[in-house]
Amino acid sequence: MIHNSRNKFISVNQAEVIRISLLERFKIQKKPIVKSSKILLCIILSSYLKYRKCNISEDIYSFISKYFEVNFDKRFINYLEEIDFDFDSTGYVVDYIFQYLLENISNHKGSNNKRKTSGAFYTPFDIADFIVRETIKIPEKEEIEILDPACGSGVFLSAASFFLYEKNFSIDKILKILHGWDINDDAIKVSKIILAGEMGLNEKKLMSLINSENFITKDTLLDLNNKKEAGNKKKKKATIKFIITNPPYDRLKPDRLSQSSKIEMLKYIDKILLSESYLLSSRGSLELYRLFIERIIKIMSKANSLAGLIIPLSFTNDKSAELLRKYLVDEKKIRKIIFIPEKNKIFEKVTQAFCILIIDNFNKNTFKSSTYSSETKLNKLKYRSHNYKNVISAFPDKFNLVDISQRSYDIITHLNTFPNVGELKAIHNHRGEFDLTFNRDLLFSGEKRLLRGKNITEFRINEYENVKFDTFIKRIKSDEKLDHINSYRIACQQISNMDSPKRLKFTLINPKTILGNSLNYMLISSGSKLELLGLLIIMNSYLMDWRFRLTSSNNHVNNYEIDSLPMPGDIGILSKLGAYLNNNFSKVFDEEFRFFLEMKVLEIFEVEEFIKILEEEPNSSNYYSKYNEL
Repeated sequence: MIHNSRNKFISVNQAEVIRISLLERFKIQKKPIVKSSKILLCIILSSYLKYRKCNISEDIYSFISKYFEVNFDKRFINYLEEIDFDFDSTGYVVDYIFQYLLENISNHKGSNNKRKTSGAFYTPFDIADFIVRETIKIPEKEEIEILDPACGSGVFLSAASFFLYEKNFSIDKILKILHGWDINDDAIKVSKIILAGEMGLNEKKLMSLINSENFITKDTLLDLNNKKEAGNKKKKKATIKFIITNPPYDRLKPDRLSQSSKIEMLKYIDKILLSESYLLSSRGSLELYRLFIERIIKIMSKANSLAGLIIPLSFTNDKSAELLRKYLVDEKKIRKIIFIPEKNKIFEKVTQAFCILIIDNFNKNTFKSSTYSSETKLNKLKYRSHNYKNVISAFPDKFNLVDISQRSYDIITHLNTFPNVGELKAIHNHRGEFDLTFNRDLLFSGEKRLLRGKNITEFRINEYENVKFDTFIKRIKSDEKLDHINSYRIACQQISNMDSPKRLKFTLINPKTILGNSLNYMLISSGSKLELLGLLIIMNSYLMDWRFRLTSSNNHVNNYEIDSLPMPGDIGILSKLGAYLNNNFSKVFDEEFRFFLEMKVLEIFEVEEFIKILEEEPNSSNYYSKYNEL
């Protein structure tokens, strides 16, 4: 019987309490962090093997001590049983201590913080289990291989072993099927020992696992031609490869590193680029999760394969991932995508939105999507089907992946018939001109002429801040910037939380106001205030906020995202719309008048049915209820 070492979830805080109490009990809290963490890992793993009766001729203490090259007191092995340590949480305690260890050792990329540079965060078992069950499909005849190319302490491999055991695979067969790679040798060792304990292996099978060529310490991104890779061995039967992983997420950015670390990271980046293996994922700053996606695609090309990953939600919309999305859409490789909004906090103490992406080689014309809520179990999600033609029609340049209805696709496709902001020379769209870091010496004194993000909201300026206005004006070398400062503009916050009821919140800016770079601004080249007010109404409309939110996957409001929003081609329409607001600005807070303006925007874009579709969208309840109130 396989034992689930992560059967009982414990929080990060609980794991930290256990770590500290064990350090104190073993009187190793004063040892260097790396050494004390390795000792704790060895004690827990030894105790787990003993608990699971994995008896070997060489005592467990000697075996673990040699395997991890760490000396510790043999008597400590019995302590966990004496204090009734809950071995149903062993995996989570090991995951936590291993990540704590990674935080305090540097890696080959030059960072002083390996966990942050490698982007390693351990995965809750229920997430790994769900991805395993969504990805692995047991065939009737073919052999299978299961690979985690960034296995860490092995949660995906453990979840896969449980799944296979449920499907009546023998322990011997499971051990042949599982493959794990990781850049960190200790990660490979930890994952092997956890698996050995969970399966209760005898000495012969344990040593076979320890020496298995299925588990490889390697840089998955750079070690591209290893003959030991899963699937490269010649087999008599056809093999289906399943890839399951939570790849590292971090950005390879040498900023703020020491000089030596910066040089090391730049060398690593050069190796990635010179390999010419990451043409789809190397746009902009290199992010590890994007590189891993492309690497996985290449692994999949060698066999009839499926892959299941949990990755940042930014993949679905960010400009840097466009080429990857285009490839997956063009080649019809997406099987399923599950959107996980930030508010669900599936990774403890990680404030980020994620998605679960399942890809395959089966070239079907449709894929499925759903949006996860903490109120619904993952295995109870309801899905909707998407035709790839809809994605291409609605998002022909960026290939955004969104969880929307057919009617929503139709509206977006209709909005695409209008020019976008970036195509109209009459409209300027920029970041605020005042760099708050570079010009910090001009803050807190002088005239109240400065606005930054926190100072404004929709249709309202909360307060101005002091700035040395004349000194800053003298620093400006661009005539265009000076013209903009002397003009009426509209501005919005550059940071707007994804869970905010409304993301786009513009207000009118008077001439001779300095805007911090925590704001974006727009202006009309003609200088017409009526046209600008019309633009303000459109940019603050629920229609525009809905369109923006669909393809925004982080807390930023980027200028390129504003550039992609639709706008009437006839700028004169803006003037007519602005006339409604010109002498009635204070009325924007009147619900009846606001509804009138909203309906005028829908008329301009010929999408009056917009209100009707909002009931269908998982993220549109705020808009729908607002329209009902109005």
